[in-house]
Amino acid sequence: MKANGLIPLSPSQLEEVFPFHFAFDPGLRIVQSGRSLLRMLPQMFPGALMEDFVRLYRPSISLTPEKIPSLIGQPVIFQIRPSEDWLRGQILELEDGAGWVFLGSPWFTSAADLDRFGLGLSDFAAFDPVADVLQILQAQQMAFDDMKAVMVKLSHQRAESRRISARLAALIGNLQGGVLVEDQNRRILVVNEVYCTLFGIPVSPASLVGIDCSESTEQARHRFTDPESFVEGIRRALSERRTVTGEVLALKSGRILERDYVPIFSENVYQGHLWHYRDITDRIAAERALRVETSRLSVTLGNIVDGVITTAPNGRITLVNHAAARMIGCLEDTLVGAPVQAVFQLRQTEPEQEPDPFGRVLDSGQPWETPGGVNGCRWLGTQDGREIRVVASIAPIRGSAENAGLIVTFRDVSKEFEIEKLKKDFVSAVSHELRTPLTSMKGFLDTVLQDPEMPGEVRTEFLGVVQSQLKRLAGMVEQILQFSRLESRLQPLDAVPFDLSALVGETVAELALISAARAIAIDWDGCHEPLEIRADREQIRSVLVNLLSNAIKFTPDQGDVRIGACLQGNQAEITVSDTGIGIGPDEIPQLFQRFYRAPSSGMQVPGTGLGLSIVKEIVHRHGGTVSVTSQPGVGSTFLVRLPLSPAA
Repeated sequence: MKANGLIPLSPSQLEEVFPFHFAFDPGLRIVQSGRSLLRMLPQMFPGALMEDFVRLYRPSISLTPEKIPSLIGQPVIFQIRPSEDWLRGQILELEDGAGWVFLGSPWFTSAADLDRFGLGLSDFAAFDPVADVLQILQAQQMAFDDMKAVMVKLSHQRAESRRISARLAALIGNLQGGVLVEDQNRRILVVNEVYCTLFGIPVSPASLVGIDCSESTEQARHRFTDPESFVEGIRRALSERRTVTGEVLALKSGRILERDYVPIFSENVYQGHLWHYRDITDRIAAERALRVETSRLSVTLGNIVDGVITTAPNGRITLVNHAAARMIGCLEDTLVGAPVQAVFQLRQTEPEQEPDPFGRVLDSGQPWETPGGVNGCRWLGTQDGREIRVVASIAPIRGSAENAGLIVTFRDVSKEFEIEKLKKDFVSAVSHELRTPLTSMKGFLDTVLQDPEMPGEVRTEFLGVVQSQLKRLAGMVEQILQFSRLESRLQPLDAVPFDLSALVGETVAELALISAARAIAIDWDGCHEPLEIRADREQIRSVLVNLLSNAIKFTPDQGDVRIGACLQGNQAEITVSDTGIGIGPDEIPQLFQRFYRAPSSGMQVPGTGLGLSIVKEIVHRHGGTVSVTSQPGVGSTFLVRLPLSPAA
């Protein structure tokens, strides 16, 4: 094996040295199986799924292509399906980078295991004991397995007992955990210094060999915060004689131990057992601190309104917070592991394209962000088919000389962008509409002031025009102020009972002079009977004035305008129809938007584009609805439905 964890052996060499090996590709499909392994698993041919034959038992993690690199070089145990036998060994990377190979051997405890599979000594590698020694030196768990094998060999190889005992003692002495090996009568065979230190035994390990441990359990129980659990765990293990790992015990001193129990059998005959104690106090403290930090980070990310995505060096997503998942339109779990460039695709508002920002950051190592704030935002296509405007930044994750991945932060600025657009539309519309009457007034006033000899009737006519323009200007200012009050909720809803029919009649009379000047007839097509509703009378009057004024403005001279009011069930209905220029079907969905003005087919129609927005806001505040039907060149009909009394 090379120092970099690669296997430089050819397939035939692998077959010779490791007859129980199997190789697999990144898709976790079998590429090659050793001849001896095929005797145990005849169907394990190339192309078969690895999970159909074996499962990773230790470490206890899900076996995925992303996690395999973390297993390279450490001992692993596979459980064979369906026989539940074991394979132990290592996973290493193939030299060509096309996958990985498991190098190991079966974990048998008796000759009967060989008979079940029809295996003989020729099915094993010639230097298997050397491989066992290497595994012992690599990790504690593999050392325990080999110590078990050594104990079994003791019963068959008495002549080599001294050498094996010395080897076992040396191995146990080098372990970081406390080890105690007892025979079937609970007499100590092997014990190390760490065990003595953990339990405060003031003698050397050598002096304990041969001592009966039957009473030691009761003598040590007072050291534990839960003495009964400590004693019961030992009794249960000795009674059941089955391997127990990872049993956690707390000492009164505040230290925390982890205990393993391994029974030792030789040809199905119980020969003794091994106890292993590890001080995991620091590990538990670190895990708790990590959980607290992870929880804090999770809560922090979960409460951030901006989207946050982090990636691995290969560009695949490693973390995504709730805000990011919501904006992208996916569950967080479905995004982890996906390529970030496939999920987070930005495009400019303008047609021209710019270089891929991810590639730019990876190439230069410099952060990137959308320029110019909201005005420089980009379109982001979501996974559920929407498109939102975002401002974003992409930066390399610092902390190492190598690329550790990227962090992407972004914010949905669709609303802010629309507000900016509305501000521009407002300034444009208002400045244009205010300029017209102001220019007219200035012109007439300049003329009057520059001609002191102007005839009185001409002067009166000019001042009348100025007065008319002042009224128009005051009306526009009032409309803007009213819309502002409605938007900010500064204008309360003063609901009182009143006769809607009477209010319609008043409004028709108020606008009669304006309509008469253009020979437009207003037909009051109502029931002319009292129609009492409870609402804000002035706001409903504003609805009527805006709808009638619009109908008159967009109706050619000598046209007709009709208004009606009647009771329909538990609602009052108001209809305003005209024989005007009409509205195209494409414009209707935008008609009630702020500052929107539909094309007027050459007619010069003044206005700020706020009238119908005011109508919609007032009607909705009363719990009602407003709609429009129209046909270009024929006319339009607006329908307002109001509850007889607004909801509390």
